[in-house]
Amino acid sequence: MTMNGLSPEINQENQRFEISIFAQSLCEIAAHLNSDCDLSQLKRRVQFLIFDIRSQISLDESLSEKVHKLSRLFFLDKNYKITNEPLNENFSVSTHLLDNCLTKKTGTLDITCGLYFILCEALNIKAEFLNLYPPCYLKFYEDGHTFYVDLSQMGRELETEDMLQIINKYYSELDINDSHLMAGMSSAEFLDHYIAQIQSRLKANSRFDSWRSLQNIRMTLKPESLGLIAERALVHYEMGLHKEALLDLKRYFSFVDYQQAPSRLALLYEHLNSKELQ
Repeated sequence: MTMNGLSPEINQENQRFEISIFAQSLCEIAAHLNSDCDLSQLKRRVQFLIFDIRSQISLDESLSEKVHKLSRLFFLDKNYKITNEPLNENFSVSTHLLDNCLTKKTGTLDITCGLYFILCEALNIKAEFLNLYPPCYLKFYEDGHTFYVDLSQMGRELETEDMLQIINKYYSELDINDSHLMAGMSSAEFLDHYIAQIQSRLKANSRFDSWRSLQNIRMTLKPESLGLIAERALVHYEMGLHKEALLDLKRYFSFVDYQQAPSRLALLYEHLNSKELQ
């Protein structure tokens, strides 16, 4: 799975649609984590929603008009809602998944924003997530003008001054300059962050098999990341998969000097190597 292409899909009413790699990735994540989710059917459901939205919003309209109409259709006409999941042992991964969001028209902030972004892509709206968490702010450019949409507030439109006030009020403790926070985040970065958030909950609930499935997806999206290899090695060891952990560590240490590696990784590598030699 890469982020630099499109996957052609079905033909409906002589209108050919394509599902972006971003949309396809969210579909695949849902299918990985929900055994009842049929991947092909989920992709078709995304297409049908795109067809519906594009039948009501012309691609020839101005960007600001398209954004305004999309927010109205998404939050008011179709009544998509954002749910706040309790941070306790009642964790349900389904509220983070695209299939659940399409079926119940509700989901956590990350997946609801992800679905809105899919529709932006389908309408040829260039949008970027801000480097903020939760990822509810989208940034748009039109004829030299920058404006923003707060998806946690049903698509409320904001000017740059409004966005700066929000950052100063809610994100000042991050000790990061405003220009970095106002910078755009790529869809690949959003996906990585989205997966990592689900993983943190899965790991806290000892759902390691699901965690590993998502880690494999992240490693496909970011094949150059040695940190992801190291993370998987530690979880493999925690799962009792010592052979797999050693393979990950051998790959990791083929790029990282043993003396420069975190002590936990170095000690685990030494321990597993010694066991293999016995």
